Amino acid sequence: MNVEFLAYTAGFIITFLISFILALYAFKKRSLVLHAFFILGMFSICVWSLGSFMELISQISQKILWAKISYIGITTISPFLFLFVLSYGKYDKYLKKPNIILLMILPAIITILAFTNEFHKLIWTSIIPVPTNIGTILVYNHGLAFWTYVIYSYPLLIIAMFLMTYILFNSPKIYKLQAAAVLIGITCPLIINIIYLTGNLPSLIDLTPLTFCVTGILAALAIFKYKFLNILPVAHHNLFNNMTNGFMVFDAEDSLVEINRTSENMFSLSQNDLGKKYDSIFEGEEQMKSLNFNLKGKGHEIQLKNNQWIDVKITPLYENLELPCGKLIIITDINRRKSYEAALEEKKRTLETLISNLPGVAYKCRNDSNWTMEFVSDGCLELTGYPVEDLLMNKKISYSDLIYHEDREYVWNEIQKALNENKPFKLIYRIKTADSKIKYVWERGRCAYTNQDKLPILEGFITDITDRIEAEKMLKRSLKEKNILLQEIHHRVKNNMQIINSLLNLQSRNVENEGALNLLKESQGRIKAMALVHEKLYQSDSLARINFSEYVKSLINELYSSYHINNNLLKTKIDIEDIFLDINAAIPCSLIINELVSNILKHAFPAVHTEITDDFFSDNNKGNIYIAFSKIDNYELIISDDGVGLPTDLDLNNTKTLGLKLVNALINQLNGTIKVQRNDGTTYIINFDDQKQDISHN
Repeated sequence: MNVEFLAYTAGFIITFLISFILALYAFKKRSLVLHAFFILGMFSICVWSLGSFMELISQISQKILWAKISYIGITTISPFLFLFVLSYGKYDKYLKKPNIILLMILPAIITILAFTNEFHKLIWTSIIPVPTNIGTILVYNHGLAFWTYVIYSYPLLIIAMFLMTYILFNSPKIYKLQAAAVLIGITCPLIINIIYLTGNLPSLIDLTPLTFCVTGILAALAIFKYKFLNILPVAHHNLFNNMTNGFMVFDAEDSLVEINRTSENMFSLSQNDLGKKYDSIFEGEEQMKSLNFNLKGKGHEIQLKNNQWIDVKITPLYENLELPCGKLIIITDINRRKSYEAALEEKKRTLETLISNLPGVAYKCRNDSNWTMEFVSDGCLELTGYPVEDLLMNKKISYSDLIYHEDREYVWNEIQKALNENKPFKLIYRIKTADSKIKYVWERGRCAYTNQDKLPILEGFITDITDRIEAEKMLKRSLKEKNILLQEIHHRVKNNMQIINSLLNLQSRNVENEGALNLLKESQGRIKAMALVHEKLYQSDSLARINFSEYVKSLINELYSSYHINNNLLKTKIDIEDIFLDINAAIPCSLIINELVSNILKHAFPAVHTEITDDFFSDNNKGNIYIAFSKIDNYELIISDDGVGLPTDLDLNNTKTLGLKLVNALINQLNGTIKVQRNDGTTYIINFDDQKQDISHN
C-alpha cells in the first residue's frame, strides 16, 4: 500500500467527515429553508465522497455498485448548491415547491439510469479496468444521459457563482467574507470537474470529491468564525426583513446595499434598486435628500410626497469602531401617531375655546383646606376679579379665602360628604370678589384620584348665579305680595256675598208671599255657592285653583242644611276625582250643581217634605242622589237621582224656569253639552273641555 493510495483514501475520508459534521451541526440549528438546503448539500457531498472511497478500496465486482451509489451525490449536489445560493441571496420568490420539484426531476432520472445502466448503456457506454500502482481503477466512457446531466448541472453552478459574485460585491463587509467562502466553495469543485471530464487530469481518479474538502473547510470557517448560520438566517432574515420599522443600509459611497421589506413598501423600492445612490433612491423627496448624515441617532419627522409621515434616524456604521463604512437609516411610520396628535390638538383647541367662552370657571384643585388650584380657566378674572396666576398654587390668594366666611364650613362638609359617597357634588354658596362684592356661585364637580400617595383631585365648574338668585328673591317677594292681595280679595268677596245673603235673609222675614219667598231663598243658595268658591280659594295654597271634590261635599252639606233635608231620608253618593279647577270653571260648575241638586231636593222626592218619621224609610225606601265628576279627555259631570223624574212635557232647552235657564247659560259659557236621561228618575250628563282653564292661565 503506497503513499498515493493513502492520500486518496485519507482525502475521501476527511471530506466525508467534514461534510457529515457540518450537516449534523446545521441540522441541530435548523430554523430556515437556508439550513435545509445547506444540510442537503452536505449530504450529497457525504454520499459522493463515501462512494468514491468505497470504490477505491473495493474489489472489482463491487466497484461498479459504489459508483452507482456515488451518483446519488453527483446528481443532487448541483441543484442543492443552486437552491442554497438562492436562499442565501434571498431570492425566495423562486423557492416555491413546484419549482424545487421541477428542478429535481432530471437528477432523479439520471440516478435511476445509473442504477440500471447495464440495460441501456446511457450513463456508461463501457467500463474499462486499468491496473495502476494504487490498484485497479475503472475508467468510464460516458454515454448520452451523462452528458445531458452535465449540460444541466453546469449552468446551475455557473448561475450560482454569478449570484454569489453579485452578493459579494453588494453586501456589507460583515457578509462579504461569508459570500467569498461560499463562492470559492462552489468554484473549486466545478473547475476540477471540468478538468477531469476534458481528460486533462493526470490521475484516472475523479478528484472532484476531494475538492469538496476545500468547500467543507471554507464552510466550517464561515460558520464558526464568521457566524455564517447565525448572522444571516436569524438576525438578517427573521429580524431585519420582518421588522415593522424600515431599515436601509448605505455604504461609504452612499450606495444602497441593503433594504428590508418595510422600506421597500414605504418608498416603492425593490431588491433591483440595490447599488443605487442615496440621491437617486430619494429622487423627488427633498426632505429626505436634505438630511444631515452627521447627526447621529437624531430623529427627523418628515412628510413624504404621498402625505405619509415618517420618523427618520440615521446612525453611522464603523469598521472596528473606528473607520466609517456606511450608514444605517431607521424609518418609522408615524402616520397614526400624527393623526392622533392632530385629533388631540383639535380637541384641545376646541376644549380651550369652549372653556374660554363659558360663563364661569373650569378648575382642577386639591382637596385641602385651601382648595389649592392646579388649573383655572380664563373666566377666573371675570368671576373673582383675580387673574389666573394669582390663584394657581395659592400664589397670592387661595380659593378658600374667596369663599364667604359663613359658607366655608358648609362647602367643606358638602364636598367631603360627596367624596365619601363617591358621588358628584352640586352646591350654591357665596364668594367675595377682589372689589369686595358678594356673588352667589353654583359649583358642580367630582373627585378624580391620581394615585394612592396623593390627595384626591377635584375637577369641576363654577359659575356666577348672582343675578338669578336676586331675581328669585324678587320673584318670591312679588309672589308673596300677590298672594296676600288675592287672599284679601277672596276674603272681601266672600264677606260681601255673606252680607248680601244676610240682607236677603232679613228681607225674607218681611215677605209673606210664598213664591217671592222661594225666589229669595234660591238667590241665597246661588250666592252661597259662589261665596263658598271664594272661601275655598282663600283657604287654598295656590289661590288660583280649588280642590273640587272638597268643594262639592261642602256645597251638598250647605244645600241639605238650607232645605232642611234629613240625611237619613236621602242617600247621597259623591264620586269625584281629585280635580283642581280655576275660578273661571269652578263658579259655573258650582252654580250648575247648585241648581240641579236644589231642583232634585225640591221636586224629586216629595216624601222628604212630609211629616213621616225616619223609621218609615228603610234602606230600600231611601231616595238616592249620585254626583260624579271626572276627566279623561274632557270633563264629565254626572248628577242623577231615582226620584219622580222630570215632567214628560218639560223641554230643557225651552224651559221657562230661571234655574234651568241658568244651567243652560252656564253650560254654554263652558262650551259644553248636556244630556238628560229619564229612566228610573233623572240623570244629567254634562261634558265640557278645559279650554276656559287654558284661557285663564294666559
